[in-house]
Amino acid sequence: MIKPILKTEKEILRSFKGDAYNPVVSICCVTYNHKEFIKEAIHGFLMQETEYPYEILIHDDASTDNTQDIIREYEEKYPSLIKPIYQSENQKSKLKAGINPKFNFLRAKGKYIAVCDGDDYWIDPKKLQKQVDLLESDPSIGIVHTNCIELNTKTNEAKTLNKSDILQGNVFLALLNKNLIHTVTAIARAKLLVEAYIYLNKHYGMDMVMDYSMWLYIAYHKKVIHLPDITAKYRITKNSASRPDELKKQYAYILKAFNIRMMFAEFAEIDEKTITLIKLNYYRKQLYYSFKNKDSYTAKLAVESIRNLDGMLNFRDILKYAGASSKIAHFLLRPLIKDKF
Repeated sequence: MIKPILKTEKEILRSFKGDAYNPVVSICCVTYNHKEFIKEAIHGFLMQETEYPYEILIHDDASTDNTQDIIREYEEKYPSLIKPIYQSENQKSKLKAGINPKFNFLRAKGKYIAVCDGDDYWIDPKKLQKQVDLLESDPSIGIVHTNCIELNTKTNEAKTLNKSDILQGNVFLALLNKNLIHTVTAIARAKLLVEAYIYLNKHYGMDMVMDYSMWLYIAYHKKVIHLPDITAKYRITKNSASRPDELKKQYAYILKAFNIRMMFAEFAEIDEKTITLIKLNYYRKQLYYSFKNKDSYTAKLAVESIRNLDGMLNFRDILKYAGASSKIAHFLLRPLIKDKF
């Protein structure tokens, strides 16, 4: 693939309509030890063809490789666009979550915020233009997101997440059941993102300030629009928050997602039937990870919880429990069970 030649800063600033130094979009990027990937991320920002002025806010969380050196190279070439923070002490180890909101969202000047981590990147030069046009056309829209390509750095597999049946509009309940938004593709109203960050941090603590919880907060108040375009690539690495390698981290991740769902179920005063479905969803995910890791103890707990809520196991529950409890069953069933439900 031939990479496009990047415009100079002067060329980019001249292409903007209106005040080039008054951004409409703030691109917010968090990076840590992304020396292999950060150039692609920055290129994805700088190749955007938009009449709306934008700024690029990068927070480097005390990288120990030469990620900061690479960012500085681009900062020198694009000083009016790229505005980095270089940490000398890792903030995520202290705060656990909420790095982008705390260090980027609060300093964003744009009316809208687009998010892309330093190991992901955009591939559609019209991404921002298309999304901002929609947001500008309808003040009832809070988020616009798109399809993307998922890259597994461990297996080198690429999977196109090309969904055309994602719900549009008032999607709070659907989003409560499953996170439908890939952060690398999303753009949202800055005012609502900051409002979500302040509310979540105040009432539930920084640990609950996640992309997913902020999407839910916005979806409760505004419409969510999905574009079928493939605009970005999302990398699954060994450090991916949503796809951790370690068993403890896997359980911790699905537990946090469950706690966020229960938190918003209470926030929105959701009915008991929906809350039961949320709980069943969580225990079935727990059963899936138990199967995946041959963890018979957790599988047994998950099965008991499903029985208490639902009264019975479905066929896939039985298969996963068998695979978690027996090495032979796991070997035979592994090709058949590839999803979480």
